[in-house]
Amino acid sequence: MLFQKRMLSKIMAALATAVLLAPASAVAGKLQSAQLPQDTAWLLHLDYEAFNASTLAEELRQSKPDLTKNVHQWFRKEYGIDPPKDMRSITMYSRDYKRHTGIVIIQADYKRSKAMEKMEQTSPLKKTKWNELTLYTVTIARHNKAHTKHTDKASGKRRDQTANRKSHHHDKSGGKQMTVAFVDDDTIVLASSVSNTKAAVKLLQHEGQSLSTDSPLLSERVSDAWFYGAAIDLQQLSQNPLPMPVLQQHERITWSFGTRDGQLFEHGKLVAASEEVARETQQVVEGLAAYQKLWAQGSSPLESLIKNTRIQRDGSIVEVSWEGETDTVLKALGDFCSRVKMWKHL
Repeated sequence: MLFQKRMLSKIMAALATAVLLAPASAVAGKLQSAQLPQDTAWLLHLDYEAFNASTLAEELRQSKPDLTKNVHQWFRKEYGIDPPKDMRSITMYSRDYKRHTGIVIIQADYKRSKAMEKMEQTSPLKKTKWNELTLYTVTIARHNKAHTKHTDKASGKRRDQTANRKSHHHDKSGGKQMTVAFVDDDTIVLASSVSNTKAAVKLLQHEGQSLSTDSPLLSERVSDAWFYGAAIDLQQLSQNPLPMPVLQQHERITWSFGTRDGQLFEHGKLVAASEEVARETQQVVEGLAAYQKLWAQGSSPLESLIKNTRIQRDGSIVEVSWEGETDTVLKALGDFCSRVKMWKHL
């Protein structure tokens, strides 16, 4: 959550995706709670429209043109479709923390007929007729279990070990399935199953209970955020095979990055399961801040942002935030990337 390791990595990951976008469209990309189910466990929203209109986005597009190609390739690989050019927003959410159960809603100005035509060419493809829509189920990230053994015994052993090491981190089902619904000329839904896709579309059509505007998932900063994330019932993270013991000792988290009153800001809020856990979380965050202060020496932009970092605790709640001018953040980002590149080279 703090600048050097957490905030910059989040910004680079999220902004890299945003580089593929054209200038902002006329429809707002703000988070719409009515699109989310009442029992949402976690959400992530990217307001591409607001970000694209910013000076920060323009500077990044000019300084990192190669990212556009990479992001397009990543989007095709992960979601099996070409990314729309005029993106407005992406909303991701799930009702639980199990693997491969999430839903993605893309708001964009795209050619629905062309997208459907391209999807028809996908293989393997399963089509489900439902109401007036066609739901397309495709298999992505299929894994090749076979590998070739080298005739040399030592080399063959190394190759076998590499294959086993890679397969250990992959979905053992042999590939993930995704169901896509081209709802209309502005909306695409991607989900982990036909049933999840149907549930998401029904909610878009105002069928079912949506997320309340006073939900703990929604903070007062959501309207100013370009990138917003939140999760509740973090003890349920035990459903996921990835061990996350620190988060599991908290009840909820919200994170936002955007602009307010002409300043860029980032804000994180962690609600711990107890005051004791909150005190320990505060100590960890303050330790990271101290390290980052040392690491920023020699870079005025980085030092400025670290100086503007605020850490506070109120009972079981720990909050971390910073704010700064766009120019300062861009210079800090440049200094950070230069240092990382140098260390990687070494």
